[in-house]
Amino acid sequence: MKNENICDLFLDQYEALKTYSFKICKQMEIAEDVTQDVFLSLYTKYNENDSSIENKLSFLFQAIRFASFSALKKNKKICSLKENEIAVDPLNNDFLAEEIILKAIDEIPSQRRKAFHLRRMRHLKVKEIAKIMDIKPKTVENHITLVLHTLKERLLPIS
Repeated sequence: MKNENICDLFLDQYEALKTYSFKICKQMEIAEDVTQDVFLSLYTKYNENDSSIENKLSFLFQAIRFASFSALKKNKKICSLKENEIAVDPLNNDFLAEEIILKAIDEIPSQRRKAFHLRRMRHLKVKEIAKIMDIKPKTVENHITLVLHTLKERLLPIS
């Protein structure tokens, strides 16, 4: 497939291929992106001496079809992720999550909170925490496990 031929096909068939993609995607922006991406991919992958594609138009429609379904699938995943977000503003999500976590940690008994803080925030080893708090290492592990269990219950939505 010659690059000149791809340019000619782009000019001649762009609208038809974009319309075909739109029938699948139902969104013009996605259809335009898909059509342009397919042409760009063909332009970069095939050199001037490549004649392996006999029916170029049929090939293009098939490529548009697969790319459109792929884009549609990707778009549905993005939409479902957006629907599950806590807040609409992405800048506030981190602050909101941090605020919720800190509030949940504040409600935990002081010994457990201290063990959790030393382990997760200051990155101390269990033996070091046990020495600082003057308790057994197994007790430190139990405190951390209980804190994590409590946080999980309070932070994850009930299914």
